[in-house]
Amino acid sequence: MKNVIFALLLTGLFACNGSGPELKNAEKMVDRSEQKIVTGGTASNDLRANAIREDDVQGRIKWSLGLLQEELRKSAGKVAELGEVDVLLDENLTLVIRNKVGKDVLEERIGLANLNPDPKSFEIVVDNKKNPHPGIKLAVLSGKPGVGIYKNGSKQNDAQQLELFFAERDQVSRVASAMVQAINVAQGKL
Repeated sequence: MKNVIFALLLTGLFACNGSGPELKNAEKMVDRSEQKIVTGGTASNDLRANAIREDDVQGRIKWSLGLLQEELRKSAGKVAELGEVDVLLDENLTLVIRNKVGKDVLEERIGLANLNPDPKSFEIVVDNKKNPHPGIKLAVLSGKPGVGIYKNGSKQNDAQQLELFFAERDQVSRVASAMVQAINVAQGKL
């Protein structure tokens, strides 16, 4: 019996190496401006060429997250904490925001369906003396796993909000709308 308990403890110790759950086929998002297809024909031809099937959950979420990628890229260099930022989505709809700052790689990981899509739950951060940059904080739903905070591949802690900061205020409203859409699609509400 002691050997079984020891083996279980040893297995648990090696399983909990702090690296968190493995991402499954995480794919980097493309800026929304680069996602658009221009046919050179009529506006309706362009609209048809850019349509995403309703049953393409990943495609619909990628379209929304493309805007997040674009706005974070535009803010890099203007927001001190942002370096080279990549937004990724894996096949389990895990959102990863990877931020390379100097020698460090910082990540925030959250299952999109674990975020609260209600705009009333969003905390808008106004840029002022206390906060040098505008932003938005999206709450994790009660009882759901939080936002995993990673540094160089090792999990540091969990947070109950996904925090996003930008260079300009108008970026906050654009990203808020895109995130509402992405979260609702992940939850099967849209």
